[in-house]
Amino acid sequence: MSKNRRILNSLLFSGQQGVGNTKMAHEIYDENRKIFFKMTREYIEKFPEAENKMEVFEKSELTDQDKIEQFLIYAYWFFDENYSMTLRFSRDKDESQFENTIDELWFETKYQFDFYYKYRIYTKKICRMSYQEFSEFASKNENHKLDFFKVK
Repeated sequence: MSKNRRILNSLLFSGQQGVGNTKMAHEIYDENRKIFFKMTREYIEKFPEAENKMEVFEKSELTDQDKIEQFLIYAYWFFDENYSMTLRFSRDKDESQFENTIDELWFETKYQFDFYYKYRIYTKKICRMSYQEFSEFASKNENHKLDFFKVK
């Protein structure tokens, strides 16, 4: 995948033209598009409420690679909010219900980490960031390219 990314960047930024180069650029574009749809479907399957923001991604004029990055940031924010609310509301539960909630949050947290590490490789900026570095990156508004991040 990183080979394709390097090739695409060299084609796009070197000014090279030609049928072969254009075909390769289209193949990489198609691959990024497939990855974006795959990752969003996977995340929505796990967290159906996330589907509410898909229209924003679909209507944006970002490249698919930027959409992948922005969706990872959105998934981070969505999970962080969901995690916080779940903990807040679980304080009123009895001990066994609270333990079940903690177990559920543990599995969701593990899923969140796995999701991030699975899809970060398809981005330029965050492909080598640890989850901790990514969480700091995702928390800064200047890294967001979609308006709904800035409304918070």
